[in-house]
Amino acid sequence: MHRELAVGTRVSVAGPRNAFPFAGEPRVLLIAGGIGITPVLPMAYEAAWRGLDWRLVHAGRTRASLPFAAELDRLARQHPGRIEILADDEHGGCPDAAALLARAPEDAAVYACGPAPMLDALQGALPQSPAAALHFERFTAAPIVDGKPFTLRLRDGRELPVPADQSALEVLRAAEPATAYSCQQGFCGVCKVRVRSGAVDHRDRKLTDAQRAAGEMLVCVSRADEGGCLELDV
Repeated sequence: MHRELAVGTRVSVAGPRNAFPFAGEPRVLLIAGGIGITPVLPMAYEAAWRGLDWRLVHAGRTRASLPFAAELDRLARQHPGRIEILADDEHGGCPDAAALLARAPEDAAVYACGPAPMLDALQGALPQSPAAALHFERFTAAPIVDGKPFTLRLRDGRELPVPADQSALEVLRAAEPATAYSCQQGFCGVCKVRVRSGAVDHRDRKLTDAQRAAGEMLVCVSRADEGGCLELDV
């Protein structure tokens, strides 16, 4: 924007995208790790406004390092017993995922945002907990655990091998640093490209069936089958 836009330039804007919506279930447990409180705090306000049965747990290394502490303190005074602060230096380390989920009311929906190890632990502990569902938002893209190597072919004929543990976006950006991207999790649509040939293993949460049928692909998460080749309009 600093390079391209000048005074008087007309731009088009759209409303914010929300890939972590709050459904407002009757019973909810809100879990935040550090700065993960950013999307979770508005959910607490909404739950309180709706009169839901809600709890909020905010965990972090130290109480002094936790963001929005003053705001959480005001909310806790307005709703006694609903907000719990768990500082690692006060509780002997990171909280246990099973213990966190044990705070959930029966059949509650859990909303969590925080570091990847916390989210992975919550996913693993969910089946043995009283909670019925887990909704979460990651800080960064999840690691690729089931990828297979494939190839990208660009308009100029270059063929770019994509290893099993890398995304098409990573490989594209190494070859074309100006490749656009944002979320790296398959929901914003910024990295969309057109596929001229090849079968795409779509893994995004953004494109419609019609867009996929038209050959669109989000290269941050979608891939091809092992040994396949995707010819991109790039």
